[in-house]
This record gives sequence, structure tokens and C-alpha cells, in this order.
Amino acid sequence: MSKPDPLQSARGIAAMAVLLHHCLSVFATAGVVSAVAAASEGVAHFAVVFFFVLSGYVLAASLLRRGVTAGSTLTFYLRRVFRIYPALWVGVSFGFAYIVLFPAGVVGASGWFRQFFDVNKLDFWHVAASFVGLSSFLLIPAWSIFVELVGSVAMPAVVLSLRRPSLFLGLVASLAVLAFLYAGRMSFGVYLVHFAVGASLASAWRLPTLPRWASGGALLAAALLVGIRLVLASPYHDPALALLESAAALVLVAAIKDGQLGDVLRWRPAASIGNWSYSLYILHFPIMCIVAALAASVLPAASGEAKTAVVVSVVLPLSCLLAMMSYRFVELPGIRAGAALTGLLSQKWSRSTERPRAVA
Repeated sequence: MSKPDPLQSARGIAAMAVLLHHCLSVFATAGVVSAVAAASEGVAHFAVVFFFVLSGYVLAASLLRRGVTAGSTLTFYLRRVFRIYPALWVGVSFGFAYIVLFPAGVVGASGWFRQFFDVNKLDFWHVAASFVGLSSFLLIPAWSIFVELVGSVAMPAVVLSLRRPSLFLGLVASLAVLAFLYAGRMSFGVYLVHFAVGASLASAWRLPTLPRWASGGALLAAALLVGIRLVLASPYHDPALALLESAAALVLVAAIKDGQLGDVLRWRPAASIGNWSYSLYILHFPIMCIVAALAASVLPAASGEAKTAVVVSVVLPLSCLLAMMSYRFVELPGIRAGAALTGLLSQKWSRSTERPRAVA
């Protein structure tokens, strides 16, 4: 049996960090629970940045293996569509079910949670935009899926820029400037630079093999950034902190890829969660909303801390179970369908470009 991929395990840990932050933040709480929920926001944000940097590396490596041509680019785009949308549609469907079943929302919810799900937007256009990934109305984490879609569209150009370090560095600098120019809430401009930063790890001139302390240094830097975010009460999409997190995530992904933390991250349950991490990220939020609404109605007199404990204890295993099922019955069939379609198209292109043999 092959050893688990450490990067896949890291992906699973990052997904769990986001899930726990959301679950801790649903209800208005005080004391230790409130403090932990506030601190977990920085951890969750770094986890999202880590996702983007890792995605940039994986996507760039995939394109570099095939070479950037018109055919390979179309194949890449089609496979991304089949990879992203099936699970997204399941998550949006759960979100739609939540807002229809609980239009009044969650009683006792925190201010953070109350900003979501405006029932006045429940119309055809907002629902349709949610299903195509252009809105996070029905699925709050879908803002990052929109970033992923834009990053996927831009990835062939990013890979082409890797041929010339000066061109690539200019692109990264331009995206960094864009991050500050469009630093509004849920602005994809803050995060596109992370895809380009991650893509550098797939290039021939990427960072040299890192010293063994690099992963520890990156984790320490991430912890310091979490503390800074908490102390300064910085906006969630703060571009300066996001760029610093990108640098820490770059070193961390490179260190894990080079074998550092390998023994720690070759834990099979974490790797399994890593396999389901996309569905886990997509599904946990609407599941959490439904569980929280039920907990608020069944336990109206309970404290926010007690209801938070119920949400965590129910949503964590339930989300993992549904994510595992989604991976098996939604994601994998979608991936296979995308591979089959692009395989058929490749065969068609090959036949159409064959030159007829000259008749003797």
C-alpha cells in the first residue's frame, strides 16, 4: 500500500481548520469560546491561502506536463469544469434547502452569521448565479470557488510567464498591486497572486531545496500572522496580511513537497480527509446552517456556548460522512466524465490533423 501524500494530508487539515472556525462562529458566545472563535478566523484564513498556493502549484504542474497549446488548454479548462461544478451544485442545493426551510435564519446567531443569506435576494438571478459559481448567496464559501475559477482561467498565461523569470516576477508584482487596488470584501483581486506564487513551485527555477527548519519557520510565521490579525482586528480580506500569508504558505508547501514534515503528515485519516477536502469545504457550511437552525429551535433556552458544542459535535462527523459520499459518488464520476470527454476530443483532433498518405 502506497504511503499517503503529505500535501493531501495538509489539505485535509486545512479544510478541518475552516470547518471548525465556521462552527465556532455561528452563535453569539462569550468567554473562552468567543476568544477561540476569534483566534480561529486567522487560522482559517491562512488555511484558505494555503489552498490557493497549493492549487496554483498543482494546476501549473499539470499544465507543464502537457505543454501549453490550444488543445491542452481546452482540455485543462474542460477538466476544471468537471472537477469544480458537480460538488458545487450539491453544496448550492443544500444552501437552497436551508434558506427555504429556515427563512428566518438562526435564532441567537452571531453578528458574523447574520450578514449572510438575505432572503430578499431569493430570486432567479441570485440562485442561478450561485449555481454557476458567480455568487456566494446560497453557498457562502463559494467566494473562494469564484477565485478558483478565475485562477484556473488565468493559469495557462501564468505557466507561459514561467518561461522567463522577469516576466513572471512582473506578473506577480502586478497581481500584488491589484490586491491593494481591489481589496473590497470577497474581491478575487486579493487572492489571484496566490495562484501565481504557487505556480512558481512547478517551474524549473523554483526555490532551491529548503533547510529542514523551513517548515517550522513557515508555521511560526503563520502563527505570528494569526496573532497580528487578531490583535489588529484586521479585515478578513486584508491584502497586506494576505500577501504575507502567501509567502509563508509558499515556503510551507515547498517544504512539505520536499519531504519535510513527511512523517507527521503521512497519517492516513488526514490523507483521506484531504481526498474529500473539496466536498468537505463545499458542504460543511450549509450543513452547519441546517444543524444550527435545528439546535436553536430544539434548545431555545440553551446558551450560545452549549449550542456551539452541539453544532461542532454534529457537523464535524456529519460533514465528513457526506463529503466522503460526495467524493465517491459526485466528484469521482465528474472527474471520470471530464477525462472521457477530453479523451474523445483528443482522438477527434488527432484524426483531423492526420495527413493523408500520398498515393504511389
